[in-house]
Amino acid sequence: NLSISQAIKMLQGPEGSKVTLTVRHESGDTAKLIITRGQINVTTVKGARRGPKGHWDFMLDPVHKIGYIRISQFTDKTAGDVKAALEQLNKEKMKGLILDLRFNPGGLLESAVQICSYFLPAGERIVSVKGRTVPERVSTSDGSNFMTDVPMVVLASEASASAAEVTTGALSVDHRAQFIGTRTWGKGSVQQVRMLESGEGAIKITIAYYYLPNGRNIHRRKGSTVWGVDPADGFWVPMTPQQTRTMLELRRQREVLGGAASAPHDPAAITPAAIDKEYADPQLAAGLKAMLGKLATGIWPKVGESGAKQLALLEERDNLETQRDLLTDRLGEVNKELARVEAATTQPATQP
Repeated sequence: NLSISQAIKMLQGPEGSKVTLTVRHESGDTAKLIITRGQINVTTVKGARRGPKGHWDFMLDPVHKIGYIRISQFTDKTAGDVKAALEQLNKEKMKGLILDLRFNPGGLLESAVQICSYFLPAGERIVSVKGRTVPERVSTSDGSNFMTDVPMVVLASEASASAAEVTTGALSVDHRAQFIGTRTWGKGSVQQVRMLESGEGAIKITIAYYYLPNGRNIHRRKGSTVWGVDPADGFWVPMTPQQTRTMLELRRQREVLGGAASAPHDPAAITPAAIDKEYADPQLAAGLKAMLGKLATGIWPKVGESGAKQLALLEERDNLETQRDLLTDRLGEVNKELARVEAATTQPATQP
């Protein structure tokens, strides 16, 4: 019966001190765990599966030498961790790379720019920021590129936002990587907080937007039909909400240290069909299929649907959501009126 803040207060303490937890397993059995308090470093760079000692294995397909790096967020340590993963994959003779940015909410733009620099030639435009009163500021590759020749697939979806969209766009608009998935979220605004003269409040205003190398505005503005980053025709691979929930649950199981990963471990068993079945991840399966085709023929095979079809569905969904919101507002008004009438009818009659 503790609140979250109360539980956190009991759990936290000086580094090196100990705290005893009583946990209850699914079976109902309880056990005591004594944990030494310390700094928790959240890993934002993850691989395909856990290795024997708990470390991430970044080689998704050891037979065809296809690497896999998933970035969950862009922090000040992410670029360094990505570089270490790439260096490890280079030692293993990687021939292709799948970069997974799905469900990445963004983070530090500087981190995204640095990671893009690993794959782009020096001076290549990555993103620009500009507004009506804000001069354009362009971020380019700093010349630290050392992976410019390895074929790449970028996985992103409607849950990829901000810096994840910048990375997706910078790597895909000039065909450095093949983008597979669905249109990204559309979060690319720069905001500024300005205090009111009275000092009794503040207002947050948008002063600039992020623009991709091709000039596209990432941010989704009211009434706009173009935002975020789109896959090319033949590379749209949508997932239903149920598919997404199943995929995320299986992925969570693979992340658990010492857990039984629901994934094929035999290198020869790593195929698009196996990924689709064992990982329940059609987007990753499509990415692997596309990469295998690229390595075999030098051409990216189409592994998805038409963009026009998916954009039409997005527009239809937006229209239905608008109708739902209007009906919800109207229902609220009707309920208020109904409550007023019911209250009036239950009052005792007054004598003339």
